[in-house]
Amino acid sequence: MALAVNVVESAINQVMPSRSHDAWKLVDFPLEHAPFLYLRGFVALLPMTTLYESWKPGFGTRPQNLSRHVVAHGLTGLDERPEEPIIALMYAASILRGLQDWIELDLDGVAAQARRDAKAASRNAK
Repeated sequence: MALAVNVVESAINQVMPSRSHDAWKLVDFPLEHAPFLYLRGFVALLPMTTLYESWKPGFGTRPQNLSRHVVAHGLTGLDERPEEPIIALMYAASILRGLQDWIELDLDGVAAQARRDAKAASRNAK
């Protein structure tokens, strides 16, 4: 799990250096506002929304998804869930694929427009 988090965080820092800890916000919008052509990239980045989920030992239950805080604060109880490393690698592969689309398809601009569209749709619905 530590390797998956390290690889993913390094890649996010390379692609989005000024916003690495807020990178999850870039894909935190209703996906129906994303153009179909770019949907794969956004879906691949969805695991990023939980990567920075806050957690400390002794405070609530440990996040089930790939979490840098679980890795940073110790992998207590890993023996209880032996499937976690495989899930972590799947999350990492998805995020890396999404970051590739982010670069190749300029998803930063597409995401900004999708957020504006979602906000406008919300205002129009009221």
